[in-house]
Amino acid sequence: MASLLAGAVAAAAFLLLFLVLGWNFFLCAVLAVALFAALTLLLRPEQVEDETIRAQSRQLHETAASILTYLEKHPDKIKLARRFIDYYQDTASSLLAKYVELEDSGLNTADAASLREKTGQALISLNQAFAGQFQRLMSNELMDMDAEIR
Repeated sequence: MASLLAGAVAAAAFLLLFLVLGWNFFLCAVLAVALFAALTLLLRPEQVEDETIRAQSRQLHETAASILTYLEKHPDKIKLARRFIDYYQDTASSLLAKYVELEDSGLNTADAASLREKTGQALISLNQAFAGQFQRLMSNELMDMDAEIR
């Protein structure tokens, strides 16, 4: 049900931005996909119990939102963000969904504990990748600011 609602809202947002406001097709599509992913995660009733996993996933969400806001203001940079859009967002979403499934299963074996720990490490790596992507996107602005400071 949450996926249907997220899909309907994302489709409506796409149609509004593209057909009504006349925004760039690719930008509208990227924003609609991002909105779908965000709503799918937000509308899920599952709760991550592990505070480290929850904090890492919250950081992923915040960085992703910042990147998407930046891309909305700088659509010329969308091409540079393709890896983030096509790979990192999907990987993070899939990893977190599988983690929630594992938690919901109640499985408490050594393998499950190992997967929980590896998930935490993977989220740290994904956070670093998200931050690195955001820094690459903003590299020109950062260099300009540094030059002004000097």
